[in-house]
Amino acid sequence: ASADEKAAKVIDTVVENSSMDEVAQEAESGDPDAQFALGVQYFKGEGGVLQDKAIAAEWFARAAAMGHRLAQRNLGEMMYAGDGIEQDKKGAFRWMQLAGEPALMEAQFNVAYMLHMGDGVEQNKEEAIDWYTLAAEEGMTRAQINLAAMHRTGDGVPKNPEEA
Repeated sequence: ASADEKAAKVIDTVVENSSMDEVAQEAESGDPDAQFALGVQYFKGEGGVLQDKAIAAEWFARAAAMGHRLAQRNLGEMMYAGDGIEQDKKGAFRWMQLAGEPALMEAQFNVAYMLHMGDGVEQNKEEAIDWYTLAAEEGMTRAQINLAAMHRTGDGVPKNPEEA
């Protein structure tokens, strides 16, 4: 299952078994799944709350700080894009890296891309190859394509059309 499918399952489980008031209470009491679910509700403007991405980022940050990998990924993506919060590519990289270990292929791909392009972090194509490989091994097509292109053109690795 993709991370988005996992996220939907977490939200459905939390919301199905609770009213939004109960979810908010659980989130306030420190439940990272409830914090994540509430963050998604504010991000999308669903579940009876108005869309407020700044509040969504706060809930994602609370869940992320407790090790919730989907929240780490969402917070990293928001920081990278400056979506509802101030753009902070270094912070985005840090959260993506945490979300990518252990395997969360979307976060692994994002870390690889940022390293490959030197976007928000010092460019390191060798490390990008490692991260693309992790995501590719999880079945992510975009990572497989980027990895093949790097091998085909010799971008950060010796040119190797057979590996591509």
